[in-house]
Amino acid sequence: MDIVNCFSHLQLRLLGEEWVQQVWDSDFAEFDELPNEYEEFVMENDVVNALEMIVKLLRVSVGRNDEFLDSAGPSEDSITVSWELLVENKVEHRHLISLLGYFIANGQDKPEDMKALELCFKSCSLYFLLLTIPGCDAFFVFQPSIYEKGLKTLNVCSKLNETKPSKPPRGRKKTNNEDDDEAGEGDEEGNDVSFLSLTVQAKMNIRKNLNVILKDMSLMMKKYPLKTEDTLEKTLTQLISHTRLVSNVQTFDFDTFKINGDISSIVSNSYNLLKALCSPLHGKTEGTVKLILYHLLPNILMAGDFVRDITMGNLNLIRLQTEKFVLHLLKSLVEESYQGICLFVQHLCARVTDRADFRLKVSQSIVSLLKALPSEPYFNTIKWVLRFAHDVKASHRLFAVEVISKLLYEEERPNDIPGRDSLTPHHASPEREEDNEDVAEEADPVMNNSQQQERDVASHKYLLGVLFSRCHDQSGTVRTKALSTLTDCLQSNNRLIVELMKEIFVIPYEDNDLIQNDSIVERGFLNTKIFLDSLDKPQHLQADPLPGGKAVVKEMLKLVEDDKVFVRKSAFSFLENVIKLNRKWLTDKLLKVMCDHVRDPALLIKKQLIQSLTDLVLKYPDDAHLAKYYIEAVLPQISHPEVKVQEKVLESLENTILHKLVPFKNLGSEASYLPWKLFEVIIDLKKKKFFQIVCSLWAKDKTFPKNLISLIQTHIETQHNVAAWLFLSCVAPYIPLKDPNFVVDYYRENLTNSEKTTRYAVVKALDVLGTAWKYLPKGQQDSICTELLLSVEHMRLSTTLIGPVLDVVLLITLGQASSVKEGQEAVMVWSKRILEKTEEYFQQHSPCRNDNTRVNMEEFMRNLVTLGDVSQLCPGKVPINVAIILTGILFPEKLHDPVKWSVPGLQALTVVTLGKMCLQNETLAKRIIPALGLLLAESKHEAVKVNVIYTLSDMCIRFTAIVEPLLPEMCVCLKDSNDIVRHHTVTVFVRLLQQDFLKLRGALLFHMMSMLVDPMQNIAQLANYFMTQCVVTRNKSIMYQNIVESIFYYNKYENHPVYSKVKLSAQEAHLFNLAGAENEAKRQTLYRFMCEHMSDEHRMQAVHKICVDILGGVSNETVSLDEKGESVLHDAFFVLSCEEICLHSLRTQSEEEPATDDAERVTAAVNTAKKNIISQCVKKQVVEIIIPIIVQLKGKLQAIMSPLLTNLMSYLRGLLKDYKNEIEEIFAEDKTMAEEILFDMKRFEEEEKNRAQSQDSDEEDGGEVDHMRPLLVELATNHLRKSIRHGDPQNGTQTQGTGSPGTNDPASTMASDGKNSTNNSPSETNESSESPQTESNSQPVESPPENEQPSGRTRRRSTTRSNVDSIRSRSCTPTKRSASRNLQNHSHGEPNDASPVGEASSTPVSSSNKSVTGSETLRRQSSRQMSTDSNLETPASENNARARSRTPNRQNATRDSQKRSFDEALLNCDTSFRNSDTPSTSSRSRTTSGSESSRRRSCRSMSTDSNPESSSTLTHVKTAQVNGTDAVNGESIKPKQRNKRIASRRTTGESSP
Repeated sequence: MDIVNCFSHLQLRLLGEEWVQQVWDSDFAEFDELPNEYEEFVMENDVVNALEMIVKLLRVSVGRNDEFLDSAGPSEDSITVSWELLVENKVEHRHLISLLGYFIANGQDKPEDMKALELCFKSCSLYFLLLTIPGCDAFFVFQPSIYEKGLKTLNVCSKLNETKPSKPPRGRKKTNNEDDDEAGEGDEEGNDVSFLSLTVQAKMNIRKNLNVILKDMSLMMKKYPLKTEDTLEKTLTQLISHTRLVSNVQTFDFDTFKINGDISSIVSNSYNLLKALCSPLHGKTEGTVKLILYHLLPNILMAGDFVRDITMGNLNLIRLQTEKFVLHLLKSLVEESYQGICLFVQHLCARVTDRADFRLKVSQSIVSLLKALPSEPYFNTIKWVLRFAHDVKASHRLFAVEVISKLLYEEERPNDIPGRDSLTPHHASPEREEDNEDVAEEADPVMNNSQQQERDVASHKYLLGVLFSRCHDQSGTVRTKALSTLTDCLQSNNRLIVELMKEIFVIPYEDNDLIQNDSIVERGFLNTKIFLDSLDKPQHLQADPLPGGKAVVKEMLKLVEDDKVFVRKSAFSFLENVIKLNRKWLTDKLLKVMCDHVRDPALLIKKQLIQSLTDLVLKYPDDAHLAKYYIEAVLPQISHPEVKVQEKVLESLENTILHKLVPFKNLGSEASYLPWKLFEVIIDLKKKKFFQIVCSLWAKDKTFPKNLISLIQTHIETQHNVAAWLFLSCVAPYIPLKDPNFVVDYYRENLTNSEKTTRYAVVKALDVLGTAWKYLPKGQQDSICTELLLSVEHMRLSTTLIGPVLDVVLLITLGQASSVKEGQEAVMVWSKRILEKTEEYFQQHSPCRNDNTRVNMEEFMRNLVTLGDVSQLCPGKVPINVAIILTGILFPEKLHDPVKWSVPGLQALTVVTLGKMCLQNETLAKRIIPALGLLLAESKHEAVKVNVIYTLSDMCIRFTAIVEPLLPEMCVCLKDSNDIVRHHTVTVFVRLLQQDFLKLRGALLFHMMSMLVDPMQNIAQLANYFMTQCVVTRNKSIMYQNIVESIFYYNKYENHPVYSKVKLSAQEAHLFNLAGAENEAKRQTLYRFMCEHMSDEHRMQAVHKICVDILGGVSNETVSLDEKGESVLHDAFFVLSCEEICLHSLRTQSEEEPATDDAERVTAAVNTAKKNIISQCVKKQVVEIIIPIIVQLKGKLQAIMSPLLTNLMSYLRGLLKDYKNEIEEIFAEDKTMAEEILFDMKRFEEEEKNRAQSQDSDEEDGGEVDHMRPLLVELATNHLRKSIRHGDPQNGTQTQGTGSPGTNDPASTMASDGKNSTNNSPSETNESSESPQTESNSQPVESPPENEQPSGRTRRRSTTRSNVDSIRSRSCTPTKRSASRNLQNHSHGEPNDASPVGEASSTPVSSSNKSVTGSETLRRQSSRQMSTDSNLETPASENNARARSRTPNRQNATRDSQKRSFDEALLNCDTSFRNSDTPSTSSRSRTTSGSESSRRRSCRSMSTDSNPESSSTLTHVKTAQVNGTDAVNGESIKPKQRNKRIASRRTTGESSP
């Protein structure tokens, strides 16, 4: 069929010229209803079929196969269609385009009308195909509105996937413009309800039609250029929106079209069209690629509006599809896509969502893209990533580390030969492989050094170097990620990574001495600045970017103390893997650090270190030293209150003990010997009680293997005999031992053995027998009891076996009885018999007897132990007379034969026996306990003291009132010279305090606190654990309640009416004395500990109490400033200034770390609100309480010239730094206070600087002054601007314009200055503006008459002025200091007539004879760096005479002097700090820089706001000349020479300010 005939079937003439013209006039934006005649034609005829026939013909015309369509169609193989042909055959193209536009718009407006929708689809295809006909531009076929509507037709596909009507986002209201814009779009968001009722087949047909439209678009893109940027962007934006449809296909064939009804075909065809847009027909390919990739960013980032209703799995699938398409573009377009993909990677890095799962997925996509890039763009992108790893933003650095971690898992990119970048195997097609070989043969295989170094940056070695440098990043999250990545590298199987790690930690340390030798200096971490600079200059790259192993471990030891828990965890994990990599790193230092941090307060760190130590023990089972550290650190954690810690300990010991147990005959590997080595360590460290807890929990969880008893039994009477009996004694209470005969046999054979190890094994065997006797026959039980009792009665047992034997007999006796009473009676029978024998023995061998009878001391001690043990079994039968006899042994020097009874260990055993006897008899206890107290004070033996301490602790539980008077003697043992005595004493007190038999208050609290600074580390650790885990956990406010008391107590200040009322014995006061400078470090450690364990609320209250009770007490003379009082005040300032007292909630890091999830964001918001509330409270506290107290105290300290003024100013400096806004408020309310603080802060800073310069000429302390300079200058400048701009009636300042005409007259200016002073003392004369260190802007202040004393406030101002002058004097050169000393003497009222002082001249000195006004002086004083040498001289007598001729009003003079003093302070702060950065020169140029000009303009603008009166208060620069010394040049000259010098300056044109 002819295509012209097909067009004639549309009857386009029926549309009417008027309707068509109206559509063209509206630019196809609006369509009226079709004319009635054509509407009837559409209803009566099959227009859809006519459109379809035209579409088929046009498809054939452009050479397209239609096998996917119906077989029916035109028979011509090929036809040629042109617009000339159509026009010649009278095809109305304007009517046709209007009709197609109407059908497209109508179908979108009425999606429920399937016929309209079908017409819409056919019209879209026909319109796109019309654009393929040559010459379409001449007939204006392309209309942007119709083209855009055709693109929007594709949106039908997204609506087919919805299962419920879509709703607009909440909280968003449409504007009027939006209503207008969306009116013609149809109900895209609301009228898609009709698609919900469609069948599956209908939806598939619609998707198939949409695929047909996409295919027709592809034909259009091959013929018609989309060169306008707007059209191109709209096209690819619409296509990219369809790539976000959810499909189940991960990869597509981007070179073929699929015409079917599934969603994946829509997505695949959309990608194909995007690739088609990269054709040069549509513009420069590089630009199109960049545009496409820019709009594909949300697909990879998995971010944007489209992710709202898509699951994470589908988002990841979309990401993978897009990633494959980008790789396909790279393979297809080659060089033209390189730049776009590099930019694409950079945008991904900068815009990735700040969540861990998103960072992981995006980094994987980036690495996939980088792998496909050729060498040149690859290396350039890697360099960019390395720069990105040092970005200002923490989230950027974090993601760069993520990308680097993924790159390290890939194979290292080889350095390709130059010229082969575009032909690398990463993207070369098979057709080009032969060409690659040819190029390789022709190219020069040698790469120059610059290229080689440039590409070395992308090597794994440099990537690792950057990772190591990020370990000390400011952000804790970045540090954690870098550490975890390095830990993964240590565990990696990548050959190159393993070699690099061995190069750091293994190869250099083949000699053991290198690790232990701390004097060897190794390579450090990459220097960030040098490294970033070298990226642009590869020849300057560091040859080896990897740090040395010792440098890395040193950094890790710092990171394990980090305040971030995850940083500490990652650092310990890294150290663990370093030790696994090289056993030589298994040093005492690292093991000690790891074991110490098992007690870390964070559960995460506890669990990590328990696991790390476990893995190390399993890695090196033959290391006995490691086993000792492991048991000492891990096993005690079984008593931790946190269940998760207990579970981790159980898991650890299960892996190291239970899982490694084998029969004795199967022992072979070192791992099989590990359990028995651990048991030996448990025995040596006396950790049996902790292991018994472990066994009880194992029994509860049914962890024991079924053959455990038989396994242990195979190791009895072998080299593991003692360990086997220990293990068996711990598990016997929980596992039935049904055949205990081997236990009976063992104890019978070894009961009387004298070897120490055998005795310990027998004791454990008796413990096993005490639980397993019930499985023996009745007769055997009786025989065992008889044997054991006989051995006790005949004293055949050693002292260590008597107690366990009596325990077994007691258990069997009570177990055999039918009732409790019967059992007690049976026990009384044999215990009374034994007691009588021992009583008889001691009466015969009494120490109090005067005969010379020989005593068998071994037998005597056996009877002694037996007496103590048996006396506990029969409380009513305790022989008091024997106890009194034994008391004599405690003091052998009072006996008849002291040498005989001074046997080592006898006193210790006697103490234990008397203690057991006293527990059963209160009357005896009242008589014996005082003797024990006396023995504790007098004895020098370690064992005696320890036994007395434990005996008294047991008595304290039973008879607290009797033992309480002896607490001072027990406390004295806390400071005993013997470490063992101190350790056991601390242990006893901890036990009594934990069980509430003692209360931690008063002296006992401070005594236990003092143990935190004990020289023995294990004692200090025990005290620290007790205070943190027990005391602070129970009573959160105990540190705050006692902080002030502790300052008085530790300084032995006893004169306060409230504090320091603790009563101590003379010995206690001497031993626990921490007063004095020699103990200052110990006191500070205790203060830090107390402040660290306070809440923020308590820290605020503690600061308040210290300020009021100590600082305020000194001001109110409640605390006297004697030697002890000064020490109290010194410590108070230390507490107020220490870092631990700062509120944790207000501590801000230099960079905020990103929140990784919603929970962290909520926490961050809550913390911010909490921080704001606390900051308001702090502000109120500082403004209302602290500052007034400090100002009052400052005046008192200044009056007595106390050295503690330095401490006060240090604390005040901290307030200025931390609470800057609050200080400004104080300045606004009280100008006098501001004046004093600024003057004194300037003085303090100058003194600090001069003191540092005198000690070190290298100016190492300049940073502190520089640190405070901007703050003080800003405070001063802000206040000066406010006072000048707004006026201050109190200081006589008004806001009335700029000044009178007379202001420019130098004589009138100087006269106005003279009206404000009646007496100019030499001390008030200012020095020259030449020297930066001695510049002054002060105006002479009125001195009171001789018969009047100044008021307190006036006196304080005078003192402040004199102090400022003294500061200037100390900052002069040596020649100037002599002059300044005379000035200081004058300030104290000692005039020196021989020292003429230059006054300000009333005549202009400048060569230009310009007038000097007050505002001009302010401008010049604020720009001292631009000043030149000058000397303004006037005879002193002239000015003094002129001053005496005036008598101003005293009130106005005082007010003006206050204003002048404050202005001087502001200017002095500004000039002194500014000049401290500028070296002093003899003359300066008048040329000014831009910053100086701006400074002049700012000062000039400030001066124009002041009136003449305020301007007159601003002072002029004067030159001080004392004793013939020129203060400008520091030379000693005569007056005549001075005049000649001034004249020469005027002649040479030197200017003066």
